[in-house]
Amino acid sequence: MYIFKNAVMNIGRNKGRNILMAVIIFAIILTTVISIIINTTTREIIDDYKSRFGTEVTIDFDYDKLSKAGSGIEFLTLQQQVDFSKSELLKNTIFEGSLPVILEKIDPVPGEMDSFIPEDTDYLPNARLCGTNREYVSEDFESGARKIIEGRMYENRSECIVSRQLAALNNLSVGDSIEVRAENSGKGYTAYKLIVSGIFEDLTMLPENSKFEQYATLANRNNEILTDFETLDTSGLIDYEMIRDPFFVRYILKDPAMLEDFKEELTEKGLPEYYRALTDEVSYKRIVGPVEGMAKITTTFLFVVLILGSVVLIVLSTLSIRERKYEIGVLRAIGMSKGKVALGLLFEVLIITSICLVIGLGVGAVVS
Repeated sequence: MYIFKNAVMNIGRNKGRNILMAVIIFAIILTTVISIIINTTTREIIDDYKSRFGTEVTIDFDYDKLSKAGSGIEFLTLQQQVDFSKSELLKNTIFEGSLPVILEKIDPVPGEMDSFIPEDTDYLPNARLCGTNREYVSEDFESGARKIIEGRMYENRSECIVSRQLAALNNLSVGDSIEVRAENSGKGYTAYKLIVSGIFEDLTMLPENSKFEQYATLANRNNEILTDFETLDTSGLIDYEMIRDPFFVRYILKDPAMLEDFKEELTEKGLPEYYRALTDEVSYKRIVGPVEGMAKITTTFLFVVLILGSVVLIVLSTLSIRERKYEIGVLRAIGMSKGKVALGLLFEVLIITSICLVIGLGVGAVVS
């Protein structure tokens, strides 16, 4: 106990030297805390995007091999893509489809190029029936560009949601039914009835959000009728003979490392050689690249600070011991062992370090 009390008193006696040491230790702890927190955060971001882009697989043409395939190209059918989704390597499969349809007995929200279209357009699609099995429907609903303002999201087959603009134009309310039709080769037009379960506010076609300077009725996103993928698939509106590949399918792997195994499995299930399984590497590199650069910089900075700080502390400690030769000699003369003298000096450093550690952790967490 005496050694500890003496160490505390020595800190007060040698204020100048101990303050200098405390400043250096504090600086080392502060920069270390900041570097570690930034490194941890960037690693979490990298892992998140690696999981997001590395596990999301789409199937597209391999254009190098496509040119060699000649005229014997076969488009993937929905049934093939469903078969691909029955894999133990997959966590989930996202199906999306968008089908041009004609609205029956109601008018579409007009586009800015309607004056260029002939008057007799009953045979032309003027809306889109969009289906997906995603819970959040689309990024527009996540970002707030679209949101339900009346009723609810579709939950059952044949239910749909429509835009406020389309509903207002045709006096549609929740619970009303609408009918759409689409051309089916050999069968004329096939009609399908949908129940409006909800109405959403659509902000995507505002001038500041729209991607189109001028657009036709079909390109007006206020005319999109949203439903679940099962409704779209079983509606009978899709002409599989005319449109062989109307769907966009994304396969979500359980782990990015399973990509090669999934590719082998697709080949075994009959995926033609002119198709390939792709991950979104471009988006991954664009988003993660700067973050990885920051992680490398902070890691390098951390090592430089630790090395330089350690060297400075060693030099200060050596000078401190030389200055305190007389004090150490007195302690030895009154019978204190070398071990207890060293323990006293160690206590001084530990006390200063503990104080700096508490302050450094708090300041570091805020600054980082």
